[in-house]
Amino acid sequence: MTGMQRSRWTADRAAHRRLLPFVVVLLAWAPVQAAQPDDLRALERDARRASVTGHFSEALAGWADAERILAGQGDEVGLARVLIAKSAVYAALGRLPDALDAAGRARELARSQADSALLAAALAALGSARLTSGLAAPAESALREALALAEQMDLPAVNAAARNDLATLAAARGRHAEAAAGFAEAARVAARAGDAELAAAAAVNRARSLVDSGDTSSVREAFADAERRLSASPPGHRKAFGQVGLGQLHRRAGFESEAERTLHAAADTARTVGDARALSFARGYLGALLEERGQIPEALEATRDAVLAAQRVDAPEILYRWQWQSARLLRAGGATDTALGAYRRAVATLQRVRPDLDRGVVGPGATFRERVGPLYLQLADLQLRAAAVEHDPTHRQARLREARATVEMLKGAELADYFQDDCVAQFRARTVGVDRLAPRTAAVYPILMPDRTDVLLSLPDGLRLVRVPVGAEAIAREVHAFRQLLVKRTTHEYLRHARQLYDWLIRPLEAHLAAQDVETLVLIPDGPLRTVPVAALHDGTGFLTERYAVATSPGLTLTDPHPIPRDDLRLLAIALSDPVQGFPPLPDVDTELGAIVELYGGTVLRNDDFLVPSVERELTEKIYSVVHVASHAQFDGDLSKTFLLTYESRLTMDALGTLIGTTAFRDEPVELLALSACQTAAGDDRAALGLAGVAVKSGARSALATLWFINDRASSVLVSKFYRHLKSPGISKAEALRRAQRELLEDRVYRHPAYWSPFLMIGNWL
Repeated sequence: MTGMQRSRWTADRAAHRRLLPFVVVLLAWAPVQAAQPDDLRALERDARRASVTGHFSEALAGWADAERILAGQGDEVGLARVLIAKSAVYAALGRLPDALDAAGRARELARSQADSALLAAALAALGSARLTSGLAAPAESALREALALAEQMDLPAVNAAARNDLATLAAARGRHAEAAAGFAEAARVAARAGDAELAAAAAVNRARSLVDSGDTSSVREAFADAERRLSASPPGHRKAFGQVGLGQLHRRAGFESEAERTLHAAADTARTVGDARALSFARGYLGALLEERGQIPEALEATRDAVLAAQRVDAPEILYRWQWQSARLLRAGGATDTALGAYRRAVATLQRVRPDLDRGVVGPGATFRERVGPLYLQLADLQLRAAAVEHDPTHRQARLREARATVEMLKGAELADYFQDDCVAQFRARTVGVDRLAPRTAAVYPILMPDRTDVLLSLPDGLRLVRVPVGAEAIAREVHAFRQLLVKRTTHEYLRHARQLYDWLIRPLEAHLAAQDVETLVLIPDGPLRTVPVAALHDGTGFLTERYAVATSPGLTLTDPHPIPRDDLRLLAIALSDPVQGFPPLPDVDTELGAIVELYGGTVLRNDDFLVPSVERELTEKIYSVVHVASHAQFDGDLSKTFLLTYESRLTMDALGTLIGTTAFRDEPVELLALSACQTAAGDDRAALGLAGVAVKSGARSALATLWFINDRASSVLVSKFYRHLKSPGISKAEALRRAQRELLEDRVYRHPAYWSPFLMIGNWL
């Protein structure tokens, strides 16, 4: 996608993010320069008019022309003023780095000119750009500096804009009373400045903060104030989006008739000024309201208007929403085949823009799965239902592969969302087609639906669909109970849940597995299933690991089924046995490393040698096929809290990916990354997603890691046995792990699955 294409489709994204949920005011105001040539005045007039009507690309072109003229004249004051305006337009186009750059340049120019009024405006613009980019602390610093200057110099427009954005920060931090008061003051000051649009925006924001806080006693009054201020605003982009925002607030508060009326008014305003983006939101949200009422034909009409408006301005970020809405409405109306086409279009549109979806104005918002995961699953649902009634074997296989491909897109997107790095969706590990499984291997692909679980079983001769009449919520409850009890080494209460999950997920597959003489199961877990080791599932007589070698993968297309070379396995062993940074010692690590080095030789970096520069030097200058790390590692639902402990610091996943990722495209990349002291929070699906994706993120072909931190000695024993079995020719990594687990299972000291089951073979299992 080119920069210009990206700017077109992200225009609504930025506007939607700022106005829904809160209006972040990217200030287009600056002190007016006295004498200007007629052509410059015309350029600025046209650019401002284009901004008012939502034609941001035209506005940007006008401001760019003005910038060239002013730069040629050496007019730094005028140039700073134009850069402030450009920053607002860049933000409206979703080009946030450009918005930050323009506002930052304006600030430096204002400082060089010692122009305090201009500096206040530039700081307000910079604060708003930072806020829109999710940079909360730097945004607050710039906004408070802008507010202080604005109060000192009596600049009410800058004062109001800064107050509005500071109140948005307070709301994002959950300080709703403070936010409501800040928005009220911003509206008052904006009205004094004669900026009716800003006053209306602040009033809508105040109403939203009151709704968020649950302050029902003041909501009606706040709604009335916002509506009054919007009515007093001139027609324009900001007014239309303010009306859309107010309509959505009415809808949230349960005031349906007011919501419908306000959304109609927003559409009228958008039509008046020719603002297709605002029209798309107004008609789309009206369609959503009518969908909730069950008025399917009317909802479809409004939604189709929204689709057409989004297409008119080439805005796929909003287009996919209304395509998705159309698909739901068509399905509700019984037009299943037409709905299937609409779902496919919605997913295709989303895939076009998905790498650029962000998390909102400040702080993390909903995860990718929570926001748009249902779109993929609803499409997969229809595809699987179509496959279930398809009689032609060839067509049935094609439909099953299509459904699996849809879920694969979701899994890749979830990894990219967690790691905030779309490279993982490009499968940095070397990959092959999803159907090229090794002999006597089956991939178990559970897809959790609200009303059932569909298990896609990939076998060397094709796909099978096994339907289990148990929905996602029931699976999640059983999984969470299993995980909580499994870590308790003094009880066997986990067994009831281990058997139940086996009965749901594995028993229905047994006949297929037996017919193909399957020895290895590759699980591609979904949602909560990522948080538990399936090796510990129990059929009533034994554990799953006693019958099968088990591997896990975040997705079939994220796995490269290629055997590890045994003739020249080169080891880098990194260990931390001393207590550092508040973490306890790992005294059995020395025994663990001794056993591995005795088998393979290799290089050892231990304790104060385990420094990031040392690891980087080894991986850059030498070729290693196995990197074994015996140190504390924590996987959290928040990527910023996920780390690997080194002697002097905490290594983030990004840093780990940078270190090991340098080998990913060599002829001999890292085949196995072993992390023998990992910890994920119980019940945290997202943390387990990070663990599942560590091989992909790091660029290694596979990873051996634990779901929870276990007894140091048990870990050392299992890891030593794993490497001993791995040395045997013809033994896969998954089989080596199974044999090590079975040996612990046969030891009365370590037979409880809390000791051996948390070890997962992730990625390439061969």
